Amino acid sequence: MKTRMMIATVLLLAATGAGSSHAAGVVSGNICSSATLGSAPISVSLDGFGATNASTSSQVRVNCALPTDGSSFTFIELIAFDRSTVANVSCTIKGWDKDGDLVLTTEIATTGGGPGSGVQDHLIFGNLPPNIPNTTAKFLTSTCTIPAAVPLAGVTWLSHIVGFRII
Repeated sequence: MKTRMMIATVLLLAATGAGSSHAAGVVSGNICSSATLGSAPISVSLDGFGATNASTSSQVRVNCALPTDGSSFTFIELIAFDRSTVANVSCTIKGWDKDGDLVLTTEIATTGGGPGSGVQDHLIFGNLPPNIPNTTAKFLTSTCTIPAAVPLAGVTWLSHIVGFRII
C-alpha cells in the first residue's frame, strides 16, 4: 500500500512539472510529519497526495525535512492543493550551514484556492532573500500549516502538501 502511495505522489509531481529539477530536487509531501499546534498534535495523513489534513475543524502543522545535495539553488517551489476559503497552505523554510548556523528564513504560501481547486505551484523567486542564489544553506526544513478540510454539498475538500522542488 505504501509503495502505491509513493508511486502516486511521484506521478503527480511529474505531472505538475516538478520532476525536472537539476539541482537539489523534488521532495514528496510524504516526508512531512505532524507537529504540535496548540495543546496537542493533530494527526496528518500521508497518501498519494502527500501530507493531507482530513480534519474539518482544525488546521494541522507539519514539519518537513527538505534534503538538498549541498549545491546552491535559485528557487524553492511549494506544490499544494489549497481547498480552503479562509486560510492558505503556508510554510516557513529555514536553512542551516554545515556549522549549524541559521543562514536562511523565508516564507511561501498558496493564494486563493477553495473547494474543487486544482494543484497550485508557488515559487519563492522574485521575492527571494538576497542570499539564496549563493546561500551556504546545506540543510533545509519547512514548518507548514495545512488548513482544515471544507465540507460542501456532501463532499469534503482536503488540502494537501504534494511536495517541494528546490532548484
